[in-house]
Amino acid sequence: MSVSNEETANNETVEENEEPIFKTNLPPDKVKELVETLRNVYDPEIPINVYDLGLIYEITMNEDKTVNVKMTLTAVGCPLSENLGYQVGAAIQQVL
Repeated sequence: MSVSNEETANNETVEENEEPIFKTNLPPDKVKELVETLRNVYDPEIPINVYDLGLIYEITMNEDKTVNVKMTLTAVGCPLSENLGYQVGAAIQQVL
């Protein structure tokens, strides 16, 4: 079995068979695309993306196509927390 790699926009490598670090019920092709998109959303206080920081715990889609996201922030009371939530939501909407 061969494994090929794909370069993301920020030059990080994503293995085709890599499991996401969050729980999900989405199809594998959408998960891969979602991971690549989330790697372009950065925490405002730390120059690391939300995926690699492990801030996303779960992304699921209900039968009515409602998407639920469980995530955390790096700091309590972060003044830009609402903005980060919007950025994650926008990234998810791009894919789904």
